Amino acid sequence: MSQLLKAPSYTKAQNIKAGGMVQRGNPTAKATAESRTPRQGSMGNGWAAEALRRHAAGAVTAASTLLDLAGDLWDPGTGLAEEPLERGESLVDDIQPWWLDEDGQQVPARADPRQDLIADRQARHDAAIDSGRGDNLDAAIDVARQTDMSHGYDGEVDGDLTGVARRKAILAGDVGALKTILCSEFTASTLVAAGCDLTQTFLDPATGLPVVYADGNDKHGNPRVTEVDVYMVVNTQPEATRAVMDAASGATERISAGSERAEAVGGSHLRADFLYATNLTFVGMEASEDQEIGAGAAAVALGGIEIELEDRKPGDLQQWLKTNDGRFTGAGHSSTVFAVKGTGIAYLGDGGSPEIEGYDTRGLAPGWYEIPEGADLRWKIDPDTDPATVATLRALDIQLIDANTRGAGEDATAVGSFREETEHSEEGRSQVTSSGRLPTSAWYAWVENPSMAIKQVLSGK
Repeated sequence: MSQLLKAPSYTKAQNIKAGGMVQRGNPTAKATAESRTPRQGSMGNGWAAEALRRHAAGAVTAASTLLDLAGDLWDPGTGLAEEPLERGESLVDDIQPWWLDEDGQQVPARADPRQDLIADRQARHDAAIDSGRGDNLDAAIDVARQTDMSHGYDGEVDGDLTGVARRKAILAGDVGALKTILCSEFTASTLVAAGCDLTQTFLDPATGLPVVYADGNDKHGNPRVTEVDVYMVVNTQPEATRAVMDAASGATERISAGSERAEAVGGSHLRADFLYATNLTFVGMEASEDQEIGAGAAAVALGGIEIELEDRKPGDLQQWLKTNDGRFTGAGHSSTVFAVKGTGIAYLGDGGSPEIEGYDTRGLAPGWYEIPEGADLRWKIDPDTDPATVATLRALDIQLIDANTRGAGEDATAVGSFREETEHSEEGRSQVTSSGRLPTSAWYAWVENPSMAIKQVLSGK
C-alpha cells in the first residue's frame, strides 16, 4: 500500500502487531503489545494522570498570573489596595469561580459536570473493549495496507463477487475475495475487522425500535417487509437510508407486534413493535444538516455518539451525500477520518503532542498553547496524537482513509489529501455530512476543556 505508507501523518507511526490489530505506538501512554486497549494510556488511568500532570504544570502559570494581578491592585506607597475589592470579589476568582447566594455569601462553584460525562463514556469505552472490539482506525489502516484493488466504479472485473455472495464475504471479513471495492464496502470491512456485528438490527435512536420498509410482495402475492440492519445503513442502501431518515423525522408508522396491522403489512413475524416506512428512496428528498446518515448513523447504532463536524477526530466515521438545490441526488461517499487540522488549545512538549504544521516549536517550553480562530497556524491531530494533549480543537481541514476513485488506479484504498470542510448550502451543488464516533475510539471519552492555563497564544508563522 505505497500511497498509505507515503502519507506524512503515518510515516512516524510505530506499528505493533497485537491481537491481529495494528496498534500505534504512543510514548506517553507507554503502550505494550500485551495491552488489550489501543493507546490505553490515552483512555485508561493514564489519561487522567496525564491530564493531572499537565494541570499541575498549568497551575504554575496560574500562580504567576495571581502574583501579577496582586501587584496591579497593591499600592506599595500606602500599603492599601489601589481599588477596594467589592463584596464577593477575590483574588482567587481567576482560578476558582465564585458567586453570591441569596444571603450574599460566597459559594464555590459546583462540581464540573464534564467529569460525570467523562466517567460514563470511559465506562462505555471499557465495556466495548472488554467485549472484544478493537479500534476501527487501526482496522482501517490494516485493511488498507492488505488490500490492492480498484474502485467499483472503475468497471466490472471478471470473477468479482456480486449480490448476496458479496455481502457474505464482507461480513465474514473476507474482503480479499473481492476484485473491486466501493467506499462504503471499505468502511464496512474496517468495522468487521474491528469486531463490529453489522448484521444486527438497526434501532431508531429516539425510540429504540427496529425500522422496516415495505418490500413489495412475496411469490404468493402477500405484502412483505424488510428489516433494516446496520450493514444496509453503512452501504446507504436507498430503501434503508430513506427508512432511517423517515424514522428520525417521525414520518414512519409505529405498528404493534402481533397486531392486525402488522399482519396486513407483512410484519406478522416480527416479535417487537416496529417503525414502518413506505418511501423507498432518498433521491430527491429534501436535505437538512441534522440528518444522521450512512456511516455516521451506523456509528451511533453501534453504541457510539453523533459528532459535530468541527469536533471530528481521527477514527470518526463519516458519510456525505450530495445535494442539488437542497435535495439529495443519490451520490455520496463513506470514509473514516485519518487526521484533522484546526485551531484550539493543546499541550506541547510531550511524545503524544500534536504538531503545528510549518512552525518550529523547538524553542517553546512545555505547556499549553493556543492557536486562536483566524490564525495562520493549525494544530495537526493525527493517529499518534494523545487525546490528553488536546484541550480544545475546531477541525477545519479533514484527511480521510477510504476507498476513493480519484487517482486510485488499481489501488483504491489509501489516505487522501487534506480538504477544507464546507457547510451545507440549500442553493446549487452541496453536500450533507454526518459523523459519528465509536465507543472503542481513543477519543470517545475526550471532552473539551477550555479552562487550561495558556502559556502563550500562537497566531502566525
